[in-house]
Amino acid sequence: DFTSLTAPAIEFWYHMYGATIVTLQVDVSTNGGMSFTDVTPTFTDNENTWQYKRIALNAYAGIPNVRVRIKDITGTSFASDMAIDDIRVFDCDELYLDVQDIYIASNNCVLTNNETVSTRLRTQGRVR
Repeated sequence: DFTSLTAPAIEFWYHMYGATIVTLQVDVSTNGGMSFTDVTPTFTDNENTWQYKRIALNAYAGIPNVRVRIKDITGTSFASDMAIDDIRVFDCDELYLDVQDIYIASNNCVLTNNETVSTRLRTQGRVR
């Protein structure tokens, strides 16, 4: 139920690895699961590590009956493994920051292993 959400989002951790791994896709339905819309381009990250993904669902703010599915399109053999953990759907009303400047202390833009770098950020408002 996204009725009271102004900036809904889904986040999760995923692990995709294998010789025939294909894609992971997030779909949304507003008609009880009769049809789904792909809300993010499919992606394949064939890396042997856990990775984090957050997807904005702003187009569904205020809608009472929203279903989200995470779809794994497997490969042609058993070497197509995927796992998902820590799924959270929430109102992503967070500040959006914009990098204004990056300052390098010395060496005319040549970074060493122990160089001081500082940044200046500007608040651009809330993520909506």
